[in-house]
Amino acid sequence: MQGADSARIAVIAGDGVGPEVTAVAEAVLTQATKDSGLSVTLDHFGWGSEHYLAHGRAMPSDAAETLRAYDAVLFGSFGTPELP
Repeated sequence: MQGADSARIAVIAGDGVGPEVTAVAEAVLTQATKDSGLSVTLDHFGWGSEHYLAHGRAMPSDAAETLRAYDAVLFGSFGTPELP
């Protein structure tokens, strides 16, 4: 986690409309913090349906532990008809 003048945000865009929605949310966040003195770091994770199809799970087993290090998580959505 960062200090009061900085924030780390994990981005899980996912699938379907998720990447589209998170891209817009990132643009809004960037504009909203533009002259605020707040430094925002966005780290992207490629978790979702494609990860599930390749690895048998949507996120790695240590995902919760990985995400605990962040101040926030920006989550799009995921799901596809190929998944049960």
